Amino acid sequence: MKIKQVIRVLLLLVSFACLPAHAQTHNHADGEDYLPIPHFGMADKENWLVDQAMKQGPVLAPTYSTRNCVAFLHDLLNPVYSFSLAEKKRIYIKGSAQQARKLLREGDEATVSGVCRVLTDRGLASRVSPDSLQSGDIVQYWYMSYCGDTLGHCGIIGSASHDGGFRLLSSAYSHNGFGIKYVHPAMLIKVFAARPRKDKVTLQGMQAFAWE
Repeated sequence: MKIKQVIRVLLLLVSFACLPAHAQTHNHADGEDYLPIPHFGMADKENWLVDQAMKQGPVLAPTYSTRNCVAFLHDLLNPVYSFSLAEKKRIYIKGSAQQARKLLREGDEATVSGVCRVLTDRGLASRVSPDSLQSGDIVQYWYMSYCGDTLGHCGIIGSASHDGGFRLLSSAYSHNGFGIKYVHPAMLIKVFAARPRKDKVTLQGMQAFAWE
């Protein structure tokens, strides 16, 4: 294990040990809360995608086995952006933890950025820096588990804090389906983000979301 990985694991373990008993929950499948959640609102400002995620999330992902994080995000956005089969395959990033770590090390953003790259390649979204996140941004992020594995997760930003952490709307194993979770910056390896453009949606998408 590399030195940076060892430091991350030690930081997470120390932080976790300092939490009160009721807050000591974690899940290796999607990266659960390791540190106290900062005080900020659910949404920094009104956002069409956050609104739709909150409305449709419980229906699309009533349980994690129904739709995981990628399936939830794909099925929420597909009526709006009509993804092709090739794009769907890019969104569903395949591979082992070792392969993901190798791709990240080599800087293969076209593969590891998933839905973010698909949207920006089509001009449906603008690329966003991880330190400029706001409500409604879509993220594909990679983090390190307690075991040192490189794992991925994706969702929609509900709100972002000044320290680089954010609240995520997604389908996760830890809350067995759609829910809201806080992601602490200490656990992050790499974050890819895209800001969808409402002016690029299809007529079908507008009707699906009942926009006026």
